[in-house]
Amino acid sequence: MKADIDTSQDRVKGSEAMKTHKCQAEGCGQRIDIKHFMCTRHWFMVPVTLRRVIKAGYRPGRVIDKLPSKVYDVAAVAALAIVKNNEAHR
Repeated sequence: MKADIDTSQDRVKGSEAMKTHKCQAEGCGQRIDIKHFMCTRHWFMVPVTLRRVIKAGYRPGRVIDKLPSKVYDVAAVAALAIVKNNEAHR
């Protein structure tokens, strides 16, 4: 899974630097906080149960060390397929 991290767009909120990346949904270019998997529009196309699995499997730093969990990977691929299918039927 590719993450497009934009370090040039760093914003500072309090003492914590926040980074952004693009929504993971195919063709979506919306920039979102690095902690989010998808933009709000696409995220709510994903069933609640699958969203919970993705949130539970999220680990800060996984984009940097490229070591997401297998459960996270499977859930992410399923979520992307669901969004792609929904977009195709709009």
